[in-house]
Amino acid sequence: MSNKKKSQKEPEKKLKAASKSGQTSGLSASVRYGITETDLEQAEECAEFLGPRSIVSSPVESENGSEGASDTGREGSPISEDHSRLERALQDVLSSTHREPVTGAAFSLAEHESRSELSELKEMIATQKEMIATQSTAIVTAMKELKKDNTNDLKKVATELKKDNKDKETRLFEHFDLNFKGMLEKLVEHIEETNSKLKRLDDHINDVSDQLEDVKQGLTARVETAEQMASNADEKATAANSEYKKLGDRLAALEDGCRRNNIRIEGIPEKRESSSPVKFAVELLSKIIGDDFKLDNEIATAYRTKIPSAFKSRSFIVRFERLRCKLDVMALLRHKQEIIFENNLIRIFPDFSPSTAAKRRSYNDIKRMLREADIKYSLLYPAKLKV
Repeated sequence: MSNKKKSQKEPEKKLKAASKSGQTSGLSASVRYGITETDLEQAEECAEFLGPRSIVSSPVESENGSEGASDTGREGSPISEDHSRLERALQDVLSSTHREPVTGAAFSLAEHESRSELSELKEMIATQKEMIATQSTAIVTAMKELKKDNTNDLKKVATELKKDNKDKETRLFEHFDLNFKGMLEKLVEHIEETNSKLKRLDDHINDVSDQLEDVKQGLTARVETAEQMASNADEKATAANSEYKKLGDRLAALEDGCRRNNIRIEGIPEKRESSSPVKFAVELLSKIIGDDFKLDNEIATAYRTKIPSAFKSRSFIVRFERLRCKLDVMALLRHKQEIIFENNLIRIFPDFSPSTAAKRRSYNDIKRMLREADIKYSLLYPAKLKV
């Protein structure tokens, strides 16, 4: 406070002395308002680092208006402490000047000098504003250049990043292309190998098909030959069967012819004929037919069949010398219902070949039914039933 009061008293003393001596107009505005050259230099140095002020206070404003403008300027713009101190000093000088009571010519002179000094101060402030505006423009220009540099740097960095990304993409693409080409080459090799195997397999299949075709043709020819041979064999077999049947019939006829003079006697116990079958045959037929029929010289031979049976005695075959004698014996025996010899039922048949005998036996059931029905019948040679 003491320093402030001293600073306020010094300008008042100087102003009074100037008004008395008439030399007030020769003083500078900085001396008249208590502003030193150091303060102005500091204000100029401070202005170099400041941008354009949004609000500047006028020294002719009222006390309250000046203080409000100063406070608003300090709050709204980046003003340094030295610049603020300059404004406060100006306001103090103005306030002290207005409070000093003057009269008459002194008052007019003081007012004239105050206005002159205010004009100079306004010029100084305008100069400061121009400096501040110039420096603000320089700062803006520098900021633009910095922004431009930063933009260029960013563009450069972006370009480098793009180039780096492009290089990485190129390397990645080359790596991928190399791997893909390798895989593609392996795949092509595998496909070619598979095609080669398939070609060999196809050739082998074609060879097998040709061989199968040859075999098929050979088999077809053989089958046709076999079918032809089978057909010929069937024809031959049919012819052979026919011939065989004819031969069998002829053989049976020949055998039957050989047996025309024979008779077959069944039911005679085994070994009853002893050592003389012919003598036994004569005695047997004489007892059956009667002593009036002489057979001493009519029987050529007599014998048993060679195949014995476990259930019945073997057949006894008697062969006559003449067919007429055999037929007469059979005619006499036909009138007899049953023939009993030594308590044994015997049966006498013409002697036939086995084939003819089998054919004639096929009528046994029918003959039995005819006998039971008391129907006369006859079995003709070789095997024909006549009723």
